[in-house]
Amino acid sequence: MHYQVFVPIDDASQVGEARRAAIQVANLANLDETALGKLAIVVTELATNIINHAKRGEILIGNIRGAQSVDVIALDSGPGMGSLERSMEDGFSSAGTAGQGLGAIARQSTSFEIYTRHGAGTAIIATVGVAAWQTYPFEIGIVCRPVRGEIECGDGWALRRFPNRSTFMLADGLGHGTSAYAAASEAMKVFGKAAEKGPTEVLEVAHAALRPTRGAAVAVADLNHETGIVRYAGVGNVAGAILTNGTSRSLVSHNGIVGAEMRKVQEFTYPWNPESMLVMNSDGIGTQWHLDKHLGLMNKSAQMIAAVLYRDFQRTRDDSTVMVVRQTKRAAP
Repeated sequence: MHYQVFVPIDDASQVGEARRAAIQVANLANLDETALGKLAIVVTELATNIINHAKRGEILIGNIRGAQSVDVIALDSGPGMGSLERSMEDGFSSAGTAGQGLGAIARQSTSFEIYTRHGAGTAIIATVGVAAWQTYPFEIGIVCRPVRGEIECGDGWALRRFPNRSTFMLADGLGHGTSAYAAASEAMKVFGKAAEKGPTEVLEVAHAALRPTRGAAVAVADLNHETGIVRYAGVGNVAGAILTNGTSRSLVSHNGIVGAEMRKVQEFTYPWNPESMLVMNSDGIGTQWHLDKHLGLMNKSAQMIAAVLYRDFQRTRDDSTVMVVRQTKRAAP
């Protein structure tokens, strides 16, 4: 099971709230006492940095990459860092503080990544523990957030890995809250049983299984690592795109609701190469998202790209999910 917890940060009292949420996720991820102590320091410093430098932002705490690892993602739309190199130096501060935060975070983390643009905010990912996905033939980034005010998310995602291919699903239950969560959860159950058969078959089985629910928009992408082909089928308002060497190609979904009104399922194929990147998102992410003004972001990890897309293009009135998949792991500067 994968978890993500979201804590808004706009007041110093929420630093403690973020730390307590991190401990809950750490327990689910089976972190040992040493790692738990490191995680508490990382979350405290990241949340405090948001208050001191950006005034408001958000902390995402997740266990999505397997047992014994927790990702902490700090997002803000503040002033950004004028000099990343100087900001990493112990003792340097632009806000009159002791200037120990970023250095302490990096030292306590298994991996550490920053994306910042002067005047356009900062995103930081610090991982504590060892991610189980390190041996996968792809890297994946996920942000899956319920609309504010809800505990259960009406969006869901899943993946299956086979000997020569990897299959990914994104489901968006109609509306939000408990009923939407039930629909998305049923779609994920179907995917777990039918993913090996392919995208078309998953949607057809899901259509029957979701009839007792309010229904969902569902998309499935099947990436064959040997042939360099992506098979894709989608129904409803779930979007997909493949980005390769600066070009973007939208993936075709048909209108309808899986479990209610699904008139047509059609599978399309798209070329893929080691430089390609797959992005799938629910309609909680604006349809006009782009990376044109995000200089250097494509050199970052899939998780960083997903986090920045969520921060900059989320719609606050619905559940928001963005999934980023790339075949080759890039070293983040």
